[in-house]
Amino acid sequence: MRLAEFPRAKTAQWTDTFISADALTALSLSVAFGFSVICGAVLWQERRSAWEHAGQTSSNLVEAINSDIARNIEQYALSLQGVIYGLKLPEIDQVSPKIRAAVLFDTSAGTRYLGAIRILDEAGNVTEMANIAAERSLSTPRTTNFFDRDFFQFHKDNPSADMHISRPFVASSGQYVIGLSRRISRADGSFAGVVVGTLRVAYFRDLFAKVAPSPRSALTLFAADGTVIMRLPLGKDDIGRRLTTADVLKKFTQSRTGLYEKVSLLDGIERLYAYSQVSDFPLLMVVGIPLDEVYASWRSEALIAGLLMLALCGATIFSAVLLRRELRRRVAAEQKLAVLATTDSLTGLSNRRHFDEVIAREWQRAARERTSIALLMIDADYFKAYNDTHGHQVGDRLLEAIGACIVDKARRATDLGARYGGDEFALLLPSATGQGALEIAERIRVNVLKLRLLDSNGTEAATASISLGIAAVVPPLASDYHNLLNAADKALYEAKAKGRNRSELIELPDARASQGPRLVA
Repeated sequence: MRLAEFPRAKTAQWTDTFISADALTALSLSVAFGFSVICGAVLWQERRSAWEHAGQTSSNLVEAINSDIARNIEQYALSLQGVIYGLKLPEIDQVSPKIRAAVLFDTSAGTRYLGAIRILDEAGNVTEMANIAAERSLSTPRTTNFFDRDFFQFHKDNPSADMHISRPFVASSGQYVIGLSRRISRADGSFAGVVVGTLRVAYFRDLFAKVAPSPRSALTLFAADGTVIMRLPLGKDDIGRRLTTADVLKKFTQSRTGLYEKVSLLDGIERLYAYSQVSDFPLLMVVGIPLDEVYASWRSEALIAGLLMLALCGATIFSAVLLRRELRRRVAAEQKLAVLATTDSLTGLSNRRHFDEVIAREWQRAARERTSIALLMIDADYFKAYNDTHGHQVGDRLLEAIGACIVDKARRATDLGARYGGDEFALLLPSATGQGALEIAERIRVNVLKLRLLDSNGTEAATASISLGIAAVVPPLASDYHNLLNAADKALYEAKAKGRNRSELIELPDARASQGPRLVA
């Protein structure tokens, strides 16, 4: 049985069920995809929030560090300014050294990270010095000359009275320090020397260690020219190293504060950096947090959410696949049952009930469309004698073989072969003329003659034959198919009466003719 042989309504119903199953699967996949997109968007937003939170935290930390550094430098700057102010007093050269020291260095800031304050003449020689670490006591100047220091050369060549912050250098104590200095000018504006104090870079190291977010975070204080004043973690040659190609210096020229991501040139770790200028000083503070730490919490949440979403989507898709499979299994079962309900179990042709349904429908269609319809009634010749001679099993095989011959010659999707009853068969040929049906009948008859069946003993059974009655007509509108059946039966009786193993055709008059039936041998 072919699917096309079933009623169109039933075929359309099964097709709709298949489409519904596919649509359900597509809908489930779309829902799962939609869930995934929404989840991905939420996770992406959470990732962005984690980045922004880390950036805000880093920026706040930069500002806190800058505030501490600026406060200490400003206190020291006031001490230097106090020294310059004292040097301009008219009677300062007539007082005793002790009083002179008290006047000049009385405002000096006291902190364990500050070194001595020195007064240098225009040749760079130390003329006076106050040791801040020793409670502002006046110390005997050492025979030390600072002419070659960068801060001295800066003030010598620059009439500005602004404070200068030097590059890190190693002091006589063996520790790295930076010089905080101001120019001393005469009344006429000429260069008279420098007042300079030192600040141990250990101050920055200890400050960074206290506020560092994590051991792998990077805190770096740059001079404006890219010189590293202090860095945490600290490498062997980091202090005083000049990184003129650092990205932060390029960004600093565009904006005094900002955020960016970069792989560190010093240790190769990718970090989220926040940077800002330290007050109005030529210093740049940078704090970097490793990106893997920035997203650590987010990754945990994303992993849990992703696994849950994956499980949900998987369950949705799995359920849809199971339901789709069940729908298809049900349709296949219905098809199988429908085939069994409309098929003769022995020959595989349609049964009598299905044949009656189809011929009624095709008769009405032919009447509406004014097309011809043909019917072959086929009977096995002397079947009872054949069955009695060779046995029922061989007889059944003959009926199967005749059914196969009918199917072999009726190849159109609309052709319908049926076992009409016992050893009688029918072949409905919609849109076929009488002559066309006769040609098919003859081909079926010849094929049956060629059958070679073996009986139960393995010997060749007698040759079988069939008789065929054919009727064809263009149906009138007000009629039914029984006229066609009766005509085909009449033609079959004529074939049997004329010796069997032959085909007889009766062409009924169509709706446009009035003459009676015409028998064609």
